[in-house]
Amino acid sequence: MTHPFNRLLIAGCLCLNLNLLVGCQPTANADARDKRAANRGIDTAEQDIASGRLCLCELPTQSPAWWGDYHLILIGKCGVHCKMVDRIDDQAEAYNKVMLVEIERVHGVGVLKRLQDEARASYAARVRKKM
Repeated sequence: MTHPFNRLLIAGCLCLNLNLLVGCQPTANADARDKRAANRGIDTAEQDIASGRLCLCELPTQSPAWWGDYHLILIGKCGVHCKMVDRIDDQAEAYNKVMLVEIERVHGVGVLKRLQDEARASYAARVRKKM
């Protein structure tokens, strides 16, 4: 006769093994899904680049006051448009990484930071002028 504690221990081990086995499956599927999404982002970015379109994915969140200036400068000086997305997922992140490489290849490393600094200064000058 098996001691009740031993039966409990065996049942617990079986449950743990089952949870580990089942728990690994969604992670593998999620990783594959993330990789497919990233590949879609890369493919889309490469297609956009090939057609001469430079673009970055952005969240429609509350932005600093100078962000509108930044968008205008970004479009005017580099021809880079921004498209709003619901979230920066693996697809949007991969898209942006490919685009950033192309944008910096064409317009120089650090161009986005330089344009953001220019937009901040432009906005600050406009605000000072109104005072």
